[in-house]
Amino acid sequence: MNDLNERVNQLENDLKMINSAFALNSSDENVIKDFFEKKPKAFKLIYNGKDRNNFFANCAGKKNLLFLVKDTNGNKFGGYMSSTLVKSDDLNIKDENSFIFSVQNKKKFKVLNPSKAIHVRSNYLITFGGDNGGNDFYIGNENGGMNKKETYGDNNNETTNGNSSFTIDEFKVFELSF
Repeated sequence: MNDLNERVNQLENDLKMINSAFALNSSDENVIKDFFEKKPKAFKLIYNGKDRNNFFANCAGKKNLLFLVKDTNGNKFGGYMSSTLVKSDDLNIKDENSFIFSVQNKKKFKVLNPSKAIHVRSNYLITFGGDNGGNDFYIGNENGGMNKKETYGDNNNETTNGNSSFTIDEFKVFELSF
């Protein structure tokens, strides 16, 4: 029983950290939790910033990563990958469980082509879908956007609240445990 109480307390603390980082209300917290079929037990903040080298120093070699962006318009969105993140200048990472999402629109877009779920490329923090010819959803050092829409099927840019590009206000990565 003590273990269960400790886990509940840890999850509550982790959700408070997400709340303080992005000013999420309890409704936003529930939206994020509902994106997962198996609910995460803990959210561990492992990266906060916009520098590619520091991003990979903190995130490479880890899996079950939740990427959260707040843009300069106050929109909150991101993506999730269950596979291990590898630093590269041009590499597709297969991931059958990845998805991109919008907090404000309460939308989740599951991967349609797992072999192109994540594409790691130079000059970007993380890209979801595609290849060097364009990505579905990308996060750069200061900005990001929506392009091809082939791998996740967000044809109306609902992930980014209808915007094809955005400027990053905050970018955080959480390592989830299940």
